[in-house]
Amino acid sequence: MDRIAGSIPAPAFISFNFLDGFFVCWPLGCSLVKQFAIYLSLILGAVIICVLVIDREEVVTASGVVELAEPVKKESIEDGVVGTIVWDSVVGFEQNDSRGADAIPPAKVTVDRPVRDRTPAPDTQPKEDYYSSVVELDGEALKAGLHRLVRGHRALAYGELWDALTYLDTAGAGKVMLIYSRVSRLASNHGGDYGDWNREHLWPRAYGISKSSPANTDLHHIRASDVKVNADRGHLYFDETEGESTAGVRYSADKDSWEPPREVKGDIARALFYMAIRYEGNEPNEVDLELTDTPDISKRHHGKLSVLLDWHRLDPVSPEEITRNTKIFRNYQGNRNPFIDHPEFAIRVFSR
Repeated sequence: MDRIAGSIPAPAFISFNFLDGFFVCWPLGCSLVKQFAIYLSLILGAVIICVLVIDREEVVTASGVVELAEPVKKESIEDGVVGTIVWDSVVGFEQNDSRGADAIPPAKVTVDRPVRDRTPAPDTQPKEDYYSSVVELDGEALKAGLHRLVRGHRALAYGELWDALTYLDTAGAGKVMLIYSRVSRLASNHGGDYGDWNREHLWPRAYGISKSSPANTDLHHIRASDVKVNADRGHLYFDETEGESTAGVRYSADKDSWEPPREVKGDIARALFYMAIRYEGNEPNEVDLELTDTPDISKRHHGKLSVLLDWHRLDPVSPEEITRNTKIFRNYQGNRNPFIDHPEFAIRVFSR
């Protein structure tokens, strides 16, 4: 295009270049150096934008709202990996969160969940100091004192139980030990299908535990169990049964009660003793849970108490039980099961 003397320079023209889809406003007389600088700036800007977008993955909340998740944290792996969660056999899972339960947002649905930082509960206080305020008490006074020690624990989200149980009930080699069957199952095979394992509430939810109650995710009474066996147990209370176990089965049942394998009878008894002193019905979303010799769902009375006391005596606390109790205290809830640390408390609280 010709210039006209004394007039305004001719307007720039629009053209396509070799970068598909880029419109370029190319002034006449623009040098190759300036053209190169323009292209380089565009390319660098695009790269920066892509990095920022990729580093923040989208997740879908329970309400269906798409949000940005935290960047996935890369951790060195020492002992192994469960899903994308890095864990260590000594200190436990590294996704622990030091925030209080009320400050933790609802779980988000995502394929590659970020690993969160959570500082375990301090374990510097000797157990003798933990119980120093109650060691001289008995009966109802001891029960009330123990309740004050263990109440207000950090309540987990229901989805957190999978990882927690994989760690607490580990059978090694990426497997979990099932509470009633006493066989191991791949930790990744959890859910609701035949052959999966799921979350067994030793104190059945039908006996007074709502979905909003901290008891619904209290690890002191939740164990890994085969899906079918869990369904077979339902909400039967614990007792010596009239049924007979069949070959290869380690548990038995009759019309109203369930008898677990001998080697975990004491573990189950102590878990239920804990539930009866932890939940007194004096806090939001909690009801008073009681153990009796006359179990009654309508009254939230579980049992059978006299049998549980026998099981507690016949199946003493094991090293594995002590380790599990400490891991729950340090890595998850910040409270202990007193009947594992002090087995003598059971007689002093429940023998009347």
